[in-house]
Amino acid sequence: MKVFIRKISTLFLRPFLNLIPKKIGFVILTFHNIPHDKMSWFEHTISFIAQNFELADPNDLFSYKSGKQCLRTKVLITFDDGFYSNRIVAEKVLEKYNTKAIFFVTEKFIGLDPEEAFIFASNQFYPGSIINNSANHDYKAMSLNDLRWLISNGHTVGAHTATHKAVSLIESKDEVLDEIIYSADRLVDKIERKINTFAFPYGVPELINDYSLKVASTRFKYIFSNVRGNLCDSPGLKFIFRQNISPGDPVWLIKLIIEGRLDWKHKGVRKLSFEFLSRYETTSGCNIKSR
Repeated sequence: MKVFIRKISTLFLRPFLNLIPKKIGFVILTFHNIPHDKMSWFEHTISFIAQNFELADPNDLFSYKSGKQCLRTKVLITFDDGFYSNRIVAEKVLEKYNTKAIFFVTEKFIGLDPEEAFIFASNQFYPGSIINNSANHDYKAMSLNDLRWLISNGHTVGAHTATHKAVSLIESKDEVLDEIIYSADRLVDKIERKINTFAFPYGVPELINDYSLKVASTRFKYIFSNVRGNLCDSPGLKFIFRQNISPGDPVWLIKLIIEGRLDWKHKGVRKLSFEFLSRYETTSGCNIKSR
């Protein structure tokens, strides 16, 4: 319902939103599960992005330098959680457009059988919501072989905690370490590939505390949030802004999101992000540091 209201309210504001100056820069999009009945929507979305912007590669992020002038907006695709649908769209859609993505996976979700995966998704990814395990809503998890396929085809696997808990609600420091550090180390042992990227579950400052940020900062070079904005807007590499996309979002809305024309709606949480990160990164101007 909230997504529907957002789309309707934005539709009425659309003529005015187009008057807001667009931003040109490096934009990172967040996708989650892509249900079976939204596969064609996803391909249409990727096609639209490829035609109107420039699809980026994770290596474009890893080699990004602050102050770099962009002539055209680059868009990097990321996925959170580890749904099997991500492997499907990587093979059937991303390969077609010769683009690579970052897949942030929840360690203990990977490899679950379909029934276990549905229960895990219901409890951990969608707490407080009722999800329907029907043919049109597939909540299967990727396997380790799926992760290996992604890596062998040039994609990047990142960490997304052990069980997708809101880390600010965890009282035990040992449990925070297990969720953030040890889960990533276990994943490294299984896929035999280094992991230096991490995305916080939910990705907003109020669900991340000082201790969890400090822990993540000691282990990962790139830490991702889900606060709206482009790369250069971000407080730093330890809290990179991303633009969340929901299945079914129309392309005109996605275009407004990529161009930064909805960023003003998130002014408060963006300000909070800078305050939150001020103890880790300088907060003047574009804070993405050169390699």
